[in-house]
Amino acid sequence: LADWQFVNGVNLLCHHLLPYSEHGQRKRDYPEHYSAHNPWVNEYFKLFNDKMAEIGEKIATSTEIVNVGVFTPIRSCYFNFKRENPFESVADLMESYAEVTQTLGQMQIPYHILDETLLEKYGSVKGDKLIMGQREYQYLVLPLMFTMDKSTEKLLREYVRNGGKILLAKGKPEYLEGFPFAYDYLNSNITLEEIKKAQPFLTNENKEIRVAYRKEDATGRKFFYVVNLSKEEALVEINNKKMRFKGYESRFLYENELKDDVPFSGEILHLRPHWELSHPVDNFLTLDRIRFSKDGQSYSKMTPYMGILDQLLHERYEGDLYLKYEFDVDVIPSLCSALIEDTHTLEVKINGVEVHKKGFVLEKDLWEYDVTKYLIKGHNEIIIKMHYYQLPGVYTALFTEGASETLKNCLAYTTTIEAIYLKGNFGVYGDFAKGKTENVYIGNRFHIGEQKQEIDDLILDGFPFFRGKIEVEQEIEVHNKPVKLVIPERFQTIDLFVNGQFVKTMMFEHEIDISGFVKEGKNQIKLGVIISNRNLLGPFHNARAEEDLSVGPETFERFGKWKNGECDDYVSRYSFVKNLL
Repeated sequence: LADWQFVNGVNLLCHHLLPYSEHGQRKRDYPEHYSAHNPWVNEYFKLFNDKMAEIGEKIATSTEIVNVGVFTPIRSCYFNFKRENPFESVADLMESYAEVTQTLGQMQIPYHILDETLLEKYGSVKGDKLIMGQREYQYLVLPLMFTMDKSTEKLLREYVRNGGKILLAKGKPEYLEGFPFAYDYLNSNITLEEIKKAQPFLTNENKEIRVAYRKEDATGRKFFYVVNLSKEEALVEINNKKMRFKGYESRFLYENELKDDVPFSGEILHLRPHWELSHPVDNFLTLDRIRFSKDGQSYSKMTPYMGILDQLLHERYEGDLYLKYEFDVDVIPSLCSALIEDTHTLEVKINGVEVHKKGFVLEKDLWEYDVTKYLIKGHNEIIIKMHYYQLPGVYTALFTEGASETLKNCLAYTTTIEAIYLKGNFGVYGDFAKGKTENVYIGNRFHIGEQKQEIDDLILDGFPFFRGKIEVEQEIEVHNKPVKLVIPERFQTIDLFVNGQFVKTMMFEHEIDISGFVKEGKNQIKLGVIISNRNLLGPFHNARAEEDLSVGPETFERFGKWKNGECDDYVSRYSFVKNLL
């Protein structure tokens, strides 16, 4: 997982929650992780890290130029907090705080957050400026606040007396360290518009643009870090220079080098949606609906794998368990393996024949079983026999009244019920329809067939569950130079080849000048495209047929919502997210 936060015009990237294994519920614990399980990490992680390091180094060796300080209302949160109603008791404070910071960001006004504990230790007043450590602020903004510290009030009193400029977003506080207090001197004496005009640079109005203004420590050169938060193209104007920012684009712009964007005057190429597969690839089919049995004879109806786990947890079952995974084959592939996680596995059979693991894939708990010669046309079954049990601590964390969040966060199932994955040189076909958004397909009733060599759409043409690298080619016609290739769709990485020559690995850009690699007339384009784990691991079954932009354990497990293997939040059809192909 990467947590992206945008603070004062700076992207902060926080690597965290990186487990040593993806076994069991770890793959559903706020994916997706920067580990070898993520298809692009092994080959391209250095490229990604170098770019992040470049951004970090530029920020770390420069100082932000900012003259606005915003007080945090944390003391007022303590003052008004009610444990039995934690969110509503501080909702008005948080709404005001969010409104102030969001408005400043939307107006491209850089600001710093002022904490009262640090202000008591490092704060002072110098003329009409408030000093915090080595920084000074000419304009102060107070969101809704009920109370403050005496040390803060003393600084504010002196600041106002010296002519300091202050904006009260929601009136003045009424208490001082919890006791009623009259802030007679404390009134707004400046507006947001006046603060905006007092900034050392000019910008146009655009609520989706964030700007940080910084100075290099070594050279003194001033620059802007500008980010477009929208997926739509935006016009950015800084100091009367106009620039077009593509969706989610960010740039470092040196103040003395600002210039208007010059429209590209050459030929712009867009790729057709028709591709030829360069060579066969390992494809995948996820099997996550199961029939289960406790005696190996009488099986349940087809049930979601997490619904089975939920039922067994509530039963506190311990004993042998049989899991039957079913799939249909129209054309038997020449290569097919089953990838199965070892969860106290005792035996694996396909169509009644026991098969044995031949090696593990990516990690020691995910084993590969060659099932090619046991496949049959029509209906196929894989049955896993396991010994199912949970240690007492699992039930303590799940079912003890008042169990702490810390205890639940440490929960790891002793035995899990998991999906399995078929891998081979086959295609996966089914019934598909468009979801509620343009980049989502919904599908069902899958079967294995021959792998296509021509692809118009990866999901519709046999690769709905695909993850990994796929190489595709097409011919393009070039009439003029210069030539810019534009790929607006989403992708993780692309290795771009033109007429057999490697051009570049595209990770952060969506367009590239290929003038030096093309000739007039016909040219061959080849892409090595990385597809993520999203369509292999899900989430698949949310009731709304649109992309889940925020996922967590609850998106998959739905713990506490199952009843007899069914859940109102679950739908049997699958949801796939469209990538470049």
